[in-house]
Amino acid sequence: MTELLEQAIKTVKALPASRQDELANDIFAWLDDDAESYSVSAEDRAAIQEGLSQLDRRESFTDKQFRDLLKSF
Repeated sequence: MTELLEQAIKTVKALPASRQDELANDIFAWLDDDAESYSVSAEDRAAIQEGLSQLDRRESFTDKQFRDLLKSF
């Protein structure tokens, strides 16, 4: 297992069980998807890593901040 995957799993373990299940279902769906393949770019990978690092530092949105952000689109 890569260090990046270990960090992602560590972050997921800290989430509520319902969110963990959602992510697990997403992963299984992605793995089962034979119709198309998606390769994560280096830029996307860096953005994901930064997001995980922010979560580790507890620098995440509150639910209200996230809803307010979505309303701005």
